[in-house]
Amino acid sequence: MAVLTRFEHRAKSCSVHPVRSAGSTSELDYSCGPAGFGHSQITLLTPRSLRIATQGISDGLPFNYVLQARRIAECQAMTGH
Repeated sequence: MAVLTRFEHRAKSCSVHPVRSAGSTSELDYSCGPAGFGHSQITLLTPRSLRIATQGISDGLPFNYVLQARRIAECQAMTGH
């Protein structure tokens, strides 16, 4: 889930700082140095689905996303790679 909370900066090394957590919602701020920063709000909708709202600055430009994540099956173990 950590990658989804900083979706715009998923390939960057970032420091993450929890802001608050109440009930089924958590918020965090993160900073990725010169690559930018963001704020994400994660809401547990059901035991199998999340809503992630994230916004900030990436490489000098603003971004704002709302992502839906849903667990659809068990993860398969990778073999032979």
